[in-house]
Amino acid sequence: MKYKYTLSKYSNPAYFHYGGQDDHICPKWALCGYPTVKGKVKQLSRFDPCRETLCCRIFDAIQLKNKSMSMDKFRIVVKIGSFDSSPSIQTNRQKLMDKWTKAAIHVLNIIEKEHKWSLTKAYPIKPYSHGDKVYMIIASKKWMRSPHLVSLFTLIFRISKNKPFQTPSFRRIRSYKTVMQHIKKFSATGGGDRYSVRATIKYWGPLLHNYNKMFKGYSMKDTFNRNNYHSHSEEGINRLCEDKCTNHKLQERFNKVVKSQKVLKECEVFDGVQQEWIVVGA
Repeated sequence: MKYKYTLSKYSNPAYFHYGGQDDHICPKWALCGYPTVKGKVKQLSRFDPCRETLCCRIFDAIQLKNKSMSMDKFRIVVKIGSFDSSPSIQTNRQKLMDKWTKAAIHVLNIIEKEHKWSLTKAYPIKPYSHGDKVYMIIASKKWMRSPHLVSLFTLIFRISKNKPFQTPSFRRIRSYKTVMQHIKKFSATGGGDRYSVRATIKYWGPLLHNYNKMFKGYSMKDTFNRNNYHSHSEEGINRLCEDKCTNHKLQERFNKVVKSQKVLKECEVFDGVQQEWIVVGA
């Protein structure tokens, strides 16, 4: 395969201290910079499997005034890989990554069109490690406006690796309403990402549609200022939607954005005990 872009290996400075560098077949994320005129793309952080850890990379880059990080677009590289050197195993992983990325872009683009955001694009990129399958993702800068939006973007991207989003019938869907119905059905039960979707999906629309109200006059330096959070490494879309964001200014703005909507209080049952989680705007 002839690649337009090539990934430059990341050297690990001491200040990026979150998470591990070990490789495995699960999806992993890293920040990246602008492609050079020769198509070289500089990796700006380690690959990590955690969505909130990717947010921490942005906290670091802003605090350290890393000018290599793009501010006009949200630029990341995402990969899966395998330790197995068998060509058949690696080919299988690469096919999985191709299907997953296409499904993710399909879902994201439908959501972005609904809210009149610029569309996310994905480019296959030549890896530096044998066995990796890597894509460079270029999305609207709106997606990196706060750790909560980064968390939402990667949540949508990650659930798309599941088979229900990779079927031919799903790929033919063009309706925002239908896509959201499929996502709700997928997340109706289960933990992990499914729970995160279930706890937040009713707020995706209000948050994305009211982006200007949410962030007007509140700079990205503020939304990624560690001092504005009790624990910046734990801030994600769940925290904001469950009224637990420790950046009180952002939480107040979010509450105002969704206040006009009538949202019923949700509850779940674990081991026979009803557990309520707070719903903003109820």
